[in-house]
Amino acid sequence: MKDLPLFQSLYQDYCKKHLDRYISQDELEALVMMAPMLVVARCDGHVDIKELVSVIENLEILYRIDDDPLNDLVPTEDVEITQDDLKEVEYFMQDFSTWEQRLLELHKIYIGSDIEKKRLSLIMMEAVADAHHEPAKDAVNHVLDEDNTVWGKNISEIERKTILNLADYLGISSEPKLANELKRLQQLQMS
Repeated sequence: MKDLPLFQSLYQDYCKKHLDRYISQDELEALVMMAPMLVVARCDGHVDIKELVSVIENLEILYRIDDDPLNDLVPTEDVEITQDDLKEVEYFMQDFSTWEQRLLELHKIYIGSDIEKKRLSLIMMEAVADAHHEPAKDAVNHVLDEDNTVWGKNISEIERKTILNLADYLGISSEPKLANELKRLQQLQMS
């Protein structure tokens, strides 16, 4: 992804605007991966940075547990969030709207037609929405458990609509293998 002109352009623009701090290309790439989560986190006008970072950290634990973050394993260790972690995300979220469209476009390119990347993107958005209302670890566990009856009760209407709109934009909605997952989100409106 780092070779894409869109990525390089975004990186150069971000560095020009934020001369006071250094961000590596790897860090920007991580922000590309989190872009849909960040959109969902701020859709209701209030970003709970601590919960957002908790969800991100819990999802990263899944990556470390196994190469396939979509397996049945769930995070078992507690996450320690440092003040530096919170400060970094707060700093980025201050002008997120400046970068949002390009980050989402790069995320769309990143997931392409890969079903597992699309599913992970959807899971991440759902976990962030759910974590606004319960501990991040529980939110991650709930979205990973397809039979969980608690899942979705904490997702607000604006979060649900935002996730569905992003799913359309990112090409997730057109994936037949994710129809059941999207159906759960659409059914929330009827509940």
